[in-house]
Amino acid sequence: MSNERRERKPNNLGFIFEQLHRGVPSVEILSQIEERRRRRAEGSKAAQKGSHSERVARNAIFKIPVVASAIISPKDGYEDENLVDINVRLKIPDVEQVAVQVKSSQEGIKKAKRILRRKMKLTVEQFDEWLIANKLILMNGQQDNEEIQQQFMDQLDKIKEFHAVPQKPIASNITSGVV
Repeated sequence: MSNERRERKPNNLGFIFEQLHRGVPSVEILSQIEERRRRRAEGSKAAQKGSHSERVARNAIFKIPVVASAIISPKDGYEDENLVDINVRLKIPDVEQVAVQVKSSQEGIKKAKRILRRKMKLTVEQFDEWLIANKLILMNGQQDNEEIQQQFMDQLDKIKEFHAVPQKPIASNITSGVV
């Protein structure tokens, strides 16, 4: 615990010295420090809610018969930075794996879609197709198991349809007309 405090103090001290050097009154500096602590605590609550949503979604997804495995991605890793909260391996030949991005509300899903779509400069339709093409499922992890499973399967059906390998035509017994 004392090591954690030692690591935090230089950050606060550095901030305090920087603000004092700029001529900021000490009362204002203390107010800013409290605001930083409040924001950090709120961020921590949001992170806890997000982690809970991921666990709930993972447990619900894992119970689906076509799912071979569902693994939550490590936080702040490559996968997390690339929108993957859960890696799901499937027992389906055309689609062996999908990525799942879990949000804690429908509003969170809408916001994430809006931000990503604007970043990528895509229309709503193009973005929806991009999600399907990249085998990425966006879902709300604050629902009950049945609703989570239904969301997953609805989006998985679209992905399967998009990635389906065309079947070769069955050879027929029709002759070419040569006798």
